[in-house]
Amino acid sequence: MRKSFWMTAFCLCSFIVLQGCADRQERHSTTLANTQAALPLDVGISLPLDLQVTVTELEPTTNVAQIHVDFTSKFEQAKVKITIVLPKDAEWQSGNAIWEGELKAGQTGQMDFALRLKDTKPGFVIAKAAIVADGRNYSQGASAYLDPEQRLQKQAQTRAVQGYKNVESIHVHRAKVSQ
Repeated sequence: MRKSFWMTAFCLCSFIVLQGCADRQERHSTTLANTQAALPLDVGISLPLDLQVTVTELEPTTNVAQIHVDFTSKFEQAKVKITIVLPKDAEWQSGNAIWEGELKAGQTGQMDFALRLKDTKPGFVIAKAAIVADGRNYSQGASAYLDPEQRLQKQAQTRAVQGYKNVESIHVHRAKVSQ
């Protein structure tokens, strides 16, 4: 008797929770459908900068990589801070880990640095951007794949996007395996 009571209570609670989730999903879908045409920049795809990280050279014998970072503001006036995050098994060789300054629309900033991988395992170098523009805070990131044995290379394709303010396209990276 006690076992069936708890089983009935569990089933009833599960039903109530599932019904609440279904109602919430229906309300959320309706709200999203009504606002999709004019999503603000910080919802969905947030691209306040055109931010790209490129491995310009990677020496397999020394595991030294030369990295170039380009960033261009899409805001009339933006305060930008770019911070570089290295893979766990990497050390700085030259260059700076942080760039900070003001950018106007279309104005470009650059960073060049070198790092040495201590291990032959592939890793990612990441550029994190913190942007303050129009009284709002934005964040964005980009990465480059570091493979000392050059087994995997990435190829970027530009794709058009619609429904987002100040965003015309995004770069989609696809792995291109060479054997």
